[in-house]
Amino acid sequence: MKHNIPKVLLYSRLVFACIIILFVLLKADQLKWIVLLLLYIGLLTDVFDGIIARKLNISTDNFRLSDTIIDLIFYISFLIFITSTNPLQITGNIILISGIICLETMMYLVSLARFGKLPSPHAILSKFWGIYLVVEFSLLILGVNGSHFMFALYIGIFVHLDRVLIYILLREWDHDIPSSYHALLIRNGKSIHRNKLFNG
Repeated sequence: MKHNIPKVLLYSRLVFACIIILFVLLKADQLKWIVLLLLYIGLLTDVFDGIIARKLNISTDNFRLSDTIIDLIFYISFLIFITSTNPLQITGNIILISGIICLETMMYLVSLARFGKLPSPHAILSKFWGIYLVVEFSLLILGVNGSHFMFALYIGIFVHLDRVLIYILLREWDHDIPSSYHALLIRNGKSIHRNKLFNG
């Protein structure tokens, strides 16, 4: 029974994403507090599903891959909600947002082209940026405008460059790589330290 906990936590974010998209379709802007609640519950599930899976020794390649894809869907659903409720912040930063999407796509293409497998980096910078993004999404959902979102997107560009470099530098496909620096160490045949909380 306990071995199902990580999967329940993981797929709960997919359910949350569907609920958010439903709110957008129904134009339920007044439900922003529910959206915020789902955002923070989703963040907690994102933190604990991997930790519990590693503790139970069930953090498989398929689980890590599903985690990467569901996280992407989860955060895109909130971006869609924000676009429907606060479009000026999105359109005003469309170049940076497009840059992040292009880098994310590039990471997938590089990994598929070189190794025939989808990426699953779980880089440390990505995790911290994800937490920062939750704060930014909260501000935008609440209608707090300003240059803070643009600053977060610039950080996102740097974070996604790091993710792309990981799969450019690796000689063989791997997962749970803390950073592009660690990918370079692996490329040169050196061992790396993986944090037990964040990486397998």
